[in-house]
Amino acid sequence: MIVPYNKPTFKRLYTPILIEQFFFMLMAQVDMLMLSSYSSKAIAISGISQQVILILMLTTTIIHVGTSINFIYTINRKKDDIWLIILEVFIINLIFTTFMIFIVLLTMDWMILFLNVPKEIESATRQFTTVLLVGIIFHSTTMLISTLLRTMQLAKYATWVSIIMNITNVCLNAIVLFILVHNISDPVIAVAHMTNISKIIGCVIAIYILSKQVNVKPVRLTIKRLITRSKMIVKLGLPSAGENISYNISQFVLTSMISLYGVSVISGKLMVQTFNSITFTFSVAFAIAAQIYFGKFIAKHHIKIFKKIFNTSKKVIFYQTIGIHFIVIIGSILLMKIINTEHVVFNIIFVLLFLSIALEPLRAMNVLLVDVLNVYGDVYYPVSVNVIVTWLLTIPLSYIFGIALDGGIYAIWIVLIIDEFIRYLLMNRRMTSKEYSKLHFNTE
Repeated sequence: MIVPYNKPTFKRLYTPILIEQFFFMLMAQVDMLMLSSYSSKAIAISGISQQVILILMLTTTIIHVGTSINFIYTINRKKDDIWLIILEVFIINLIFTTFMIFIVLLTMDWMILFLNVPKEIESATRQFTTVLLVGIIFHSTTMLISTLLRTMQLAKYATWVSIIMNITNVCLNAIVLFILVHNISDPVIAVAHMTNISKIIGCVIAIYILSKQVNVKPVRLTIKRLITRSKMIVKLGLPSAGENISYNISQFVLTSMISLYGVSVISGKLMVQTFNSITFTFSVAFAIAAQIYFGKFIAKHHIKIFKKIFNTSKKVIFYQTIGIHFIVIIGSILLMKIINTEHVVFNIIFVLLFLSIALEPLRAMNVLLVDVLNVYGDVYYPVSVNVIVTWLLTIPLSYIFGIALDGGIYAIWIVLIIDEFIRYLLMNRRMTSKEYSKLHFNTE
Protein backbone atom coordinates (compact mmCIF):
# COMPACT_ATOMS: atom_id res chain seq x y z
CA MET A 1 0.00 0.00 0.00
CA ILE A 2 1.30 3.45 -0.91
CA VAL A 3 1.14 5.95 1.96
CA PRO A 4 -0.76 9.02 0.68
CA TYR A 5 1.75 11.48 2.06
CA ASN A 6 4.58 11.53 4.55
CA LYS A 7 2.89 12.95 7.65
CA PRO A 8 5.98 14.26 9.47
CA THR A 9 7.17 16.03 6.30
CA PHE A 10 3.74 17.48 5.61
CA LYS A 11 3.39 18.54 9.23
CA ARG A 12 6.70 20.43 9.08
CA LEU A 13 5.29 22.37 6.14
CA TYR A 14 1.79 22.81 7.53
CA THR A 15 2.48 23.98 11.09
CA PRO A 16 4.55 27.16 10.46
CA ILE A 17 2.30 28.14 7.54
CA LEU A 18 -0.78 27.71 9.75
CA ILE A 19 0.71 29.87 12.51
CA GLU A 20 1.64 32.65 10.09
CA GLN A 21 -1.72 32.55 8.27
CA PHE A 22 -3.61 32.54 11.57
CA PHE A 23 -1.90 35.65 12.86
CA PHE A 24 -2.29 37.51 9.56
CA MET A 25 -6.00 36.64 9.70
CA LEU A 26 -6.16 37.79 13.30
CA MET A 27 -4.62 41.13 12.36
CA ALA A 28 -7.52 41.77 9.99
CA GLN A 29 -10.25 40.57 12.37
CA VAL A 30 -9.14 41.41 15.91
CA ASP A 31 -10.49 44.99 15.79
CA MET A 32 -14.01 43.79 15.01
CA LEU A 33 -13.86 40.97 17.58
CA MET A 34 -12.79 43.36 20.33
CA LEU A 35 -15.21 46.11 19.26
CA SER A 36 -18.05 43.55 19.47
CA SER A 37 -17.92 44.13 23.23
CA TYR A 38 -18.62 47.82 22.66
CA SER A 39 -21.73 47.91 20.38
CA SER A 40 -23.28 46.49 17.22
CA LYS A 41 -22.65 49.86 15.53
CA ALA A 42 -18.94 49.52 16.30
CA ILE A 43 -18.97 46.05 14.70
CA ALA A 44 -20.55 47.45 11.54
CA ILE A 45 -18.13 50.40 11.38
CA SER A 46 -15.08 48.18 11.72
CA GLY A 47 -16.42 45.44 9.43
CA ILE A 48 -17.41 47.75 6.59
CA SER A 49 -14.06 49.55 6.81
CA GLN A 50 -12.25 46.23 6.66
CA GLN A 51 -14.16 45.36 3.47
CA VAL A 52 -12.70 48.48 1.83
CA ILE A 53 -9.22 47.87 3.25
CA LEU A 54 -9.28 44.21 2.18
CA ILE A 55 -9.87 45.11 -1.46
CA LEU A 56 -6.88 47.46 -1.30
CA MET A 57 -4.67 44.85 0.39
CA LEU A 58 -5.61 42.22 -2.16
CA THR A 59 -4.46 44.48 -4.99
CA THR A 60 -1.06 44.76 -3.29
CA THR A 61 -0.80 40.96 -3.23
CA ILE A 62 -0.30 41.21 -7.00
CA ILE A 63 3.09 42.71 -6.16
CA HIS A 64 3.79 40.25 -3.34
CA VAL A 65 2.92 37.10 -5.32
CA GLY A 66 4.82 38.34 -8.37
CA THR A 67 7.80 39.19 -6.17
CA SER A 68 7.78 35.72 -4.61
CA ILE A 69 7.86 33.98 -8.00
CA ASN A 70 10.46 36.38 -9.43
CA PHE A 71 12.65 36.20 -6.32
CA ILE A 72 12.77 32.39 -6.45
CA TYR A 73 14.42 32.65 -9.86
CA THR A 74 17.18 34.94 -8.55
CA ILE A 75 17.72 33.68 -4.99
CA ASN A 76 20.85 31.76 -6.02
CA ARG A 77 22.53 34.76 -7.58
CA LYS A 78 25.23 36.77 -5.84
CA LYS A 79 24.23 38.85 -2.83
CA ASP A 80 24.56 42.17 -4.69
CA ASP A 81 21.82 41.15 -7.13
CA ILE A 82 19.53 40.06 -4.29
CA TRP A 83 19.86 43.38 -2.46
CA LEU A 84 19.24 45.32 -5.67
CA ILE A 85 16.08 43.29 -6.39
CA ILE A 86 14.87 43.84 -2.80
CA LEU A 87 15.28 47.61 -3.16
CA GLU A 88 13.48 47.57 -6.49
CA VAL A 89 10.47 45.63 -5.17
CA PHE A 90 10.35 47.87 -2.09
CA ILE A 91 10.07 50.95 -4.30
CA ILE A 92 7.54 49.28 -6.60
CA ASN A 93 5.44 48.18 -3.60
CA LEU A 94 5.60 51.66 -2.06
CA ILE A 95 4.54 53.40 -5.28
CA PHE A 96 1.76 50.89 -6.01
CA THR A 97 0.38 50.97 -2.45
CA THR A 98 0.46 54.77 -2.28
CA PHE A 99 -1.35 54.96 -5.60
CA MET A 100 -4.07 52.54 -4.41
CA ILE A 101 -4.53 54.49 -1.15
CA PHE A 102 -4.98 57.66 -3.21
CA ILE A 103 -7.61 55.92 -5.37
CA VAL A 104 -9.52 54.72 -2.26
CA LEU A 105 -9.48 58.21 -0.75
CA LEU A 106 -10.85 59.67 -3.98
CA THR A 107 -13.61 57.07 -4.24
CA MET A 108 -14.44 56.58 -0.56
CA ASP A 109 -17.70 58.54 -0.66
CA TRP A 110 -18.82 56.49 -3.66
CA MET A 111 -17.90 53.21 -1.92
CA ILE A 112 -19.80 54.19 1.23
CA LEU A 113 -22.79 55.05 -0.93
CA PHE A 114 -22.45 51.78 -2.85
CA LEU A 115 -22.25 49.77 0.37
CA ASN A 116 -25.53 51.31 1.56
CA VAL A 117 -23.92 52.22 4.88
CA PRO A 118 -26.66 53.21 7.35
CA LYS A 119 -26.79 56.99 7.93
CA GLU A 120 -26.15 56.70 11.67
CA ILE A 121 -22.67 55.19 11.12
CA GLU A 122 -21.73 56.79 7.78
CA SER A 123 -19.49 59.53 9.22
CA ALA A 124 -17.77 57.19 11.70
CA THR A 125 -17.16 54.58 8.98
CA ARG A 126 -15.53 57.20 6.75
CA GLN A 127 -13.30 58.39 9.60
CA PHE A 128 -12.38 54.85 10.73
CA THR A 129 -11.44 53.85 7.17
CA THR A 130 -9.35 57.01 6.65
CA VAL A 131 -7.34 56.33 9.82
CA LEU A 132 -6.71 52.70 8.79
CA LEU A 133 -5.53 53.80 5.34
CA VAL A 134 -2.57 55.54 6.99
CA GLY A 135 -1.31 52.18 8.27
CA ILE A 136 -1.64 50.35 4.96
CA ILE A 137 1.83 51.34 3.73
CA PHE A 138 3.40 49.81 6.85
CA HIS A 139 1.23 46.67 6.66
CA SER A 140 1.93 46.18 2.95
CA THR A 141 5.67 46.58 3.56
CA THR A 142 5.57 44.00 6.36
CA MET A 143 3.71 41.54 4.11
CA LEU A 144 6.28 42.07 1.35
CA ILE A 145 9.15 41.39 3.76
CA SER A 146 7.39 38.25 5.01
CA THR A 147 7.13 37.07 1.39
CA LEU A 148 10.87 37.66 0.90
CA LEU A 149 11.77 35.90 4.17
CA ARG A 150 9.70 32.83 3.23
CA THR A 151 11.39 32.68 -0.16
CA MET A 152 14.77 32.87 1.58
CA GLN A 153 13.77 29.85 3.77
CA LEU A 154 13.42 32.14 6.81
CA ALA A 155 9.69 31.68 7.43
CA LYS A 156 10.15 31.53 11.22
CA TYR A 157 11.09 35.21 11.28
CA ALA A 158 7.98 36.14 9.32
CA THR A 159 5.90 34.17 11.82
CA TRP A 160 7.46 35.96 14.79
CA VAL A 161 6.88 39.38 13.24
CA SER A 162 3.21 38.48 12.76
CA ILE A 163 2.88 37.22 16.35
CA ILE A 164 4.51 40.31 17.87
CA MET A 165 2.39 42.65 15.74
CA ASN A 166 -0.84 40.91 16.77
CA ILE A 167 -0.02 40.73 20.47
CA THR A 168 0.80 44.45 20.40
CA ASN A 169 -2.50 45.20 18.64
CA VAL A 170 -4.56 43.16 21.12
CA CYS A 171 -2.86 44.78 24.13
CA LEU A 172 -3.28 48.34 22.78
CA ASN A 173 -6.94 47.72 21.88
CA ALA A 174 -7.60 46.21 25.31
CA ILE A 175 -6.15 49.32 26.97
CA VAL A 176 -8.48 51.53 24.91
CA LEU A 177 -11.67 49.45 25.29
CA PHE A 178 -11.35 48.14 28.85
CA ILE A 179 -9.13 50.59 30.74
CA LEU A 180 -9.33 54.03 29.14
CA VAL A 181 -12.76 53.66 27.50
CA HIS A 182 -14.38 56.33 29.69
CA ASN A 183 -11.48 58.77 29.25
CA ILE A 184 -11.51 58.72 25.42
CA SER A 185 -14.03 60.73 23.42
CA ASP A 186 -14.29 58.13 20.62
CA PRO A 187 -12.96 54.66 21.57
CA VAL A 188 -13.84 53.22 18.12
CA ILE A 189 -11.53 55.65 16.28
CA ALA A 190 -8.90 55.19 19.00
CA VAL A 191 -8.87 51.46 18.19
CA ALA A 192 -8.01 52.31 14.57
CA HIS A 193 -5.07 54.44 15.76
CA MET A 194 -3.83 51.63 18.02
CA THR A 195 -3.98 49.22 15.08
CA ASN A 196 -1.78 51.57 13.05
CA ILE A 197 0.76 51.79 15.87
CA SER A 198 1.02 47.99 16.00
CA LYS A 199 1.53 47.89 12.20
CA ILE A 200 4.34 50.46 12.44
CA ILE A 201 6.04 48.41 15.17
CA GLY A 202 5.73 45.22 13.07
CA CYS A 203 7.13 46.99 10.00
CA VAL A 204 10.17 48.33 11.89
CA ILE A 205 10.96 44.87 13.28
CA ALA A 206 10.53 43.26 9.84
CA ILE A 207 12.87 45.79 8.18
CA TYR A 208 15.48 45.20 10.90
CA ILE A 209 15.31 41.40 10.46
CA LEU A 210 15.62 41.63 6.68
CA SER A 211 18.58 44.02 6.90
CA LYS A 212 20.42 41.42 8.99
CA GLN A 213 19.86 38.67 6.40
CA VAL A 214 21.29 40.40 3.31
CA ASN A 215 24.44 42.27 2.40
CA VAL A 216 23.27 45.89 2.56
CA LYS A 217 25.43 48.19 0.42
CA PRO A 218 24.95 51.08 -2.03
CA VAL A 219 23.58 49.98 -5.42
CA ARG A 220 22.66 51.79 -8.63
CA LEU A 221 18.93 52.03 -9.30
CA THR A 222 17.57 53.05 -12.69
CA ILE A 223 14.08 53.95 -13.91
CA LYS A 224 14.45 51.47 -16.77
CA ARG A 225 15.15 48.57 -14.39
CA LEU A 226 12.22 49.57 -12.15
CA ILE A 227 9.83 49.61 -15.11
CA THR A 228 11.11 46.25 -16.37
CA ARG A 229 10.86 44.73 -12.88
CA SER A 230 7.34 46.16 -12.44
CA LYS A 231 6.09 44.61 -15.68
CA MET A 232 7.61 41.24 -14.77
CA ILE A 233 6.11 41.22 -11.26
CA VAL A 234 2.62 42.24 -12.40
CA LYS A 235 2.69 39.65 -15.19
CA LEU A 236 3.55 36.90 -12.68
CA GLY A 237 1.33 38.09 -9.82
CA LEU A 238 -1.88 39.17 -11.53
CA PRO A 239 -3.27 35.72 -12.51
CA SER A 240 -2.63 34.21 -9.06
CA ALA A 241 -4.03 37.20 -7.17
CA GLY A 242 -6.91 37.69 -9.62
CA GLU A 243 -9.17 35.02 -8.13
CA ASN A 244 -8.94 36.44 -4.61
CA ILE A 245 -9.56 39.95 -5.91
CA SER A 246 -12.66 38.82 -7.83
CA TYR A 247 -13.99 36.86 -4.84
CA ASN A 248 -13.56 39.73 -2.39
CA ILE A 249 -15.03 42.31 -4.75
CA SER A 250 -18.08 40.04 -4.91
CA GLN A 251 -18.18 40.06 -1.10
CA PHE A 252 -18.05 43.85 -1.30
CA VAL A 253 -21.14 43.78 -3.54
CA LEU A 254 -22.95 41.29 -1.28
CA THR A 255 -22.22 43.48 1.74
CA SER A 256 -23.88 46.32 -0.14
CA MET A 257 -27.01 44.20 -0.65
CA ILE A 258 -27.11 42.98 2.95
CA SER A 259 -26.65 46.53 4.29
CA LEU A 260 -30.16 47.31 3.00
CA TYR A 261 -31.51 45.22 5.91
CA GLY A 262 -29.97 47.51 8.57
CA VAL A 263 -27.19 47.62 11.16
CA SER A 264 -28.15 44.41 13.01
CA VAL A 265 -28.10 42.25 9.86
CA ILE A 266 -24.85 43.70 8.53
CA SER A 267 -23.25 43.32 11.99
CA GLY A 268 -24.34 39.67 12.10
CA LYS A 269 -22.97 38.99 8.61
CA LEU A 270 -19.62 40.63 9.39
CA MET A 271 -19.27 38.73 12.68
CA VAL A 272 -19.98 35.41 10.95
CA GLN A 273 -17.44 36.33 8.28
CA THR A 274 -14.92 36.88 11.08
CA PHE A 275 -15.72 33.55 12.78
CA ASN A 276 -15.62 31.69 9.44
CA SER A 277 -12.23 33.20 8.67
CA ILE A 278 -10.83 31.12 11.55
CA THR A 279 -12.00 27.92 9.86
CA PHE A 280 -10.84 29.19 6.49
CA THR A 281 -7.33 29.91 7.81
CA PHE A 282 -6.81 26.19 8.48
CA SER A 283 -8.00 25.42 4.96
CA VAL A 284 -5.66 27.96 3.36
CA ALA A 285 -2.67 26.70 5.36
CA PHE A 286 -3.43 23.09 4.42
CA ALA A 287 -3.75 24.04 0.74
CA ILE A 288 -0.47 26.00 0.70
CA ALA A 289 1.39 23.14 2.39
CA ALA A 290 -0.20 20.61 0.02
CA GLN A 291 0.78 22.74 -2.95
CA ILE A 292 4.44 22.68 -1.89
CA TYR A 293 4.33 18.97 -1.09
CA PHE A 294 2.56 18.02 -4.33
CA GLY A 295 5.09 19.96 -6.37
CA LYS A 296 7.76 17.26 -6.32
CA PHE A 297 5.35 14.56 -7.55
CA ILE A 298 4.02 16.78 -10.33
CA ALA A 299 7.54 17.78 -11.37
CA LYS A 300 8.61 14.12 -11.59
CA HIS A 301 5.38 13.07 -13.40
CA HIS A 302 4.44 10.50 -10.71
CA ILE A 303 0.77 10.44 -11.65
CA LYS A 304 -0.30 7.36 -9.63
CA ILE A 305 1.28 8.56 -6.38
CA PHE A 306 0.01 12.09 -6.92
CA LYS A 307 -3.59 10.94 -7.51
CA LYS A 308 -3.57 8.91 -4.28
CA ILE A 309 -2.21 11.89 -2.35
CA PHE A 310 -4.65 14.28 -3.96
CA ASN A 311 -7.74 12.12 -3.30
CA THR A 312 -6.68 11.54 0.31
CA SER A 313 -6.00 15.24 0.81
CA LYS A 314 -9.49 16.18 -0.37
CA LYS A 315 -11.01 13.85 2.23
CA VAL A 316 -8.67 15.12 4.95
CA ILE A 317 -9.39 18.80 4.30
CA PHE A 318 -13.15 18.10 4.07
CA TYR A 319 -13.41 16.35 7.43
CA GLN A 320 -10.85 18.61 9.07
CA THR A 321 -12.86 21.67 8.06
CA ILE A 322 -16.11 20.25 9.44
CA GLY A 323 -14.43 19.39 12.75
CA ILE A 324 -12.77 22.78 13.11
CA HIS A 325 -15.96 24.62 12.17
CA PHE A 326 -17.95 22.85 14.90
CA ILE A 327 -15.30 24.01 17.38
CA VAL A 328 -15.59 27.53 15.96
CA ILE A 329 -19.39 27.42 16.37
CA ILE A 330 -19.11 26.40 20.03
CA GLY A 331 -16.44 29.04 20.71
CA SER A 332 -18.43 31.72 18.89
CA ILE A 333 -21.60 31.02 20.87
CA LEU A 334 -19.68 31.13 24.17
CA LEU A 335 -18.00 34.39 23.15
CA MET A 336 -21.32 36.00 22.20
CA LYS A 337 -22.81 34.94 25.55
CA ILE A 338 -19.85 36.42 27.43
CA ILE A 339 -19.97 39.78 25.65
CA ASN A 340 -23.79 39.89 25.72
CA THR A 341 -24.33 40.19 21.98
CA GLU A 342 -27.66 41.79 21.09
CA HIS A 343 -30.43 39.18 20.75
CA VAL A 344 -31.26 39.95 17.10
CA VAL A 345 -27.60 39.87 16.05
CA PHE A 346 -27.05 36.64 18.03
CA ASN A 347 -29.89 34.87 16.19
CA ILE A 348 -28.54 35.90 12.78
CA ILE A 349 -25.03 34.72 13.65
CA PHE A 350 -26.36 31.42 15.05
CA VAL A 351 -28.26 30.50 11.86
CA LEU A 352 -25.47 31.60 9.49
CA LEU A 353 -22.84 29.63 11.40
CA PHE A 354 -24.86 26.44 11.02
CA LEU A 355 -25.49 27.12 7.32
CA SER A 356 -21.72 27.51 7.01
CA ILE A 357 -21.29 23.82 7.92
CA ALA A 358 -22.12 23.23 4.24
CA LEU A 359 -20.25 26.31 2.97
CA GLU A 360 -16.83 25.98 4.62
CA PRO A 361 -15.88 22.41 3.53
CA LEU A 362 -16.67 23.32 -0.09
CA ARG A 363 -14.59 26.49 0.19
CA ALA A 364 -11.73 24.44 1.65
CA MET A 365 -11.72 21.89 -1.16
CA ASN A 366 -11.90 24.67 -3.75
CA VAL A 367 -8.86 26.39 -2.24
CA LEU A 368 -6.99 23.09 -2.44
CA LEU A 369 -8.05 22.59 -6.07
CA VAL A 370 -6.99 26.11 -7.04
CA ASP A 371 -3.55 25.71 -5.46
CA VAL A 372 -3.01 22.33 -7.14
CA LEU A 373 -4.07 23.70 -10.53
CA ASN A 374 -1.62 26.55 -10.02
CA VAL A 375 1.19 24.03 -9.40
CA TYR A 376 0.41 22.64 -12.83
CA GLY A 377 0.82 26.14 -14.21
CA ASP A 378 -2.93 26.27 -14.87
CA VAL A 379 -3.42 29.75 -13.36
CA TYR A 380 -6.09 31.08 -15.71
CA TYR A 381 -8.77 28.38 -15.39
CA PRO A 382 -9.54 29.01 -11.65
CA VAL A 383 -9.75 32.76 -12.30
CA SER A 384 -12.09 32.18 -15.24
CA VAL A 385 -14.34 29.89 -13.19
CA ASN A 386 -14.40 32.42 -10.36
CA VAL A 387 -15.32 35.36 -12.56
CA ILE A 388 -17.96 33.51 -14.61
CA VAL A 389 -19.70 31.78 -11.69
CA THR A 390 -19.55 34.83 -9.41
CA TRP A 391 -20.71 37.53 -11.79
CA LEU A 392 -23.09 35.57 -14.02
CA LEU A 393 -24.65 33.39 -11.33
CA THR A 394 -23.94 34.25 -7.69
CA ILE A 395 -24.43 38.02 -7.71
CA PRO A 396 -27.62 37.95 -9.87
CA LEU A 397 -29.16 35.09 -7.83
CA SER A 398 -28.25 36.81 -4.56
CA TYR A 399 -30.08 39.90 -5.69
CA ILE A 400 -33.11 37.96 -6.97
CA PHE A 401 -33.58 35.72 -3.93
CA GLY A 402 -32.09 37.96 -1.26
CA ILE A 403 -33.42 41.38 -2.25
CA ALA A 404 -36.12 41.15 -4.98
CA LEU A 405 -37.92 38.17 -3.37
CA ASP A 406 -37.04 39.42 0.15
CA GLY A 407 -35.32 36.19 1.17
CA GLY A 408 -32.80 38.20 3.14
CA ILE A 409 -29.36 37.18 4.27
CA TYR A 410 -30.28 33.49 4.68
CA ALA A 411 -31.23 33.20 1.00
CA ILE A 412 -27.95 34.89 0.02
CA TRP A 413 -26.01 32.42 2.18
CA ILE A 414 -27.67 29.47 0.43
CA VAL A 415 -26.71 31.00 -2.93
CA LEU A 416 -23.09 31.15 -1.70
CA ILE A 417 -23.22 27.42 -0.89
CA ILE A 418 -24.49 26.69 -4.41
CA ASP A 419 -21.70 28.92 -5.78
CA GLU A 420 -18.97 26.91 -4.02
CA PHE A 421 -20.56 23.59 -5.06
CA ILE A 422 -20.59 24.57 -8.76
CA ARG A 423 -16.96 25.72 -8.57
CA TYR A 424 -16.01 22.42 -6.97
CA LEU A 425 -17.70 20.40 -9.74
CA LEU A 426 -15.99 22.42 -12.49
CA MET A 427 -12.48 22.44 -11.02
CA ASN A 428 -12.56 18.85 -9.76
CA ARG A 429 -13.71 17.67 -13.21
CA ARG A 430 -10.81 19.48 -14.85
CA MET A 431 -8.35 18.16 -12.28
CA THR A 432 -9.40 14.50 -12.60
CA SER A 433 -10.11 14.25 -16.33
CA LYS A 434 -7.94 11.81 -18.29
CA GLU A 435 -7.25 14.40 -20.96
CA TYR A 436 -5.90 16.81 -18.34
CA SER A 437 -3.62 14.16 -16.86
CA LYS A 438 -2.22 13.29 -20.29
CA LEU A 439 -1.59 16.95 -20.98
CA HIS A 440 0.48 17.47 -17.81
CA PHE A 441 2.10 14.06 -17.27
CA ASN A 442 4.37 12.54 -19.87
CA THR A 443 5.38 9.45 -17.91
CA GLU A 444 4.46 7.48 -14.85
